[in-house]
Amino acid sequence: MKVMQYTVKAALVVLLLLLAWGGGQTAPTPSVCASSPEAQAEGPAGWDCLKVLDPVVLKDGSTYKMWYTGLGLDDEARIGYATSNDGITWTKYADNPVLGLGPSGSWDDSWVRVNTVLKDGDTYKMWYTSGGEVGYATSADGIHWTKYSHNPVLKEGSPGAWDRWIVHIYVLKDGSTYKMWYSGVSDTSPRVFRIGYATSSDGITWSKRPNPVLDVGPAGSWEAQGVFDPSVIKAGDPPYRMWYSGIDKPFSESNVTLRIGYATSSDGITWTKHSGNPVLNVDPSGWDSQSVTAPWVLYDGSTYSMWYHGGVPGGTVPEMIGYATSNDGITWTKYSGNPVLQPTECEHVYLPVIRRN
Repeated sequence: MKVMQYTVKAALVVLLLLLAWGGGQTAPTPSVCASSPEAQAEGPAGWDCLKVLDPVVLKDGSTYKMWYTGLGLDDEARIGYATSNDGITWTKYADNPVLGLGPSGSWDDSWVRVNTVLKDGDTYKMWYTSGGEVGYATSADGIHWTKYSHNPVLKEGSPGAWDRWIVHIYVLKDGSTYKMWYSGVSDTSPRVFRIGYATSSDGITWSKRPNPVLDVGPAGSWEAQGVFDPSVIKAGDPPYRMWYSGIDKPFSESNVTLRIGYATSSDGITWTKHSGNPVLNVDPSGWDSQSVTAPWVLYDGSTYSMWYHGGVPGGTVPEMIGYATSNDGITWTKYSGNPVLQPTECEHVYLPVIRRN
């Protein structure tokens, strides 16, 4: 049984690598990126050397605060923190990462990816994913986090289920109810991504709806293979507005493209996709020529602001975080100075190769 558990976990790590690299491409062969061989071996010194992903942004007073996922040369993902006065020029926290891996053998010992941060009263609450399941952590300052002792709070589905694994979620506190939209992926081949829904009274104990609330598009469409990475706000009429990622082909194929779509709902369960989707597209000649994904949207009453990650998965240009604005949530203008957050530039070193006879 233990061997089977590790086999399933290894398969999911490969899937998550494909999500970060954009499968169908050859995984990059990185140069060593660390201040020293010892630091590189430990991981955190070059923890966001390869990619920065999954922007999660709050405006707290006059300060924008971002939590993001960094991918390092040890092929592990950890969570970092940055601040900004305008949502464009960011300063990374000097002691990143702020949420690391669990101890060896634990459920979150390989990848932790930030999905949602809410400020609820004086407490920051984070939901993150690892190994196809969802964890929870709290903080008084958004920097020093305590993981919930009984994680994961939302577990993987049963074999054969449409949501066998959970790869990205969004949590909205609506009155006294926590509402979660989550990306579920099947364990069939090729993988199919759909968006489900769950509710909770405390953000810890969740009740899922049995079926997805947002499904894939028709064959040959920009979202034929999957919809995932939901970002939801409650504003206007209809009250629920979702931005989400779509993928056109299986990750196993070449030239996979990820774009961002838009949908609305009166109850957060029954969704109508915008007829003009996708609303944010790739730029064939730009840094985000193959992928725009993982949207995070804020609305200040007049302007929608979106942070997303994009790039050329598996290519020579790393995936980075961009920014766009809109007056209606549908027609977006990308910031001309994108990307706004890039991987940390690391010193290149050469590690010795030891041959054993």
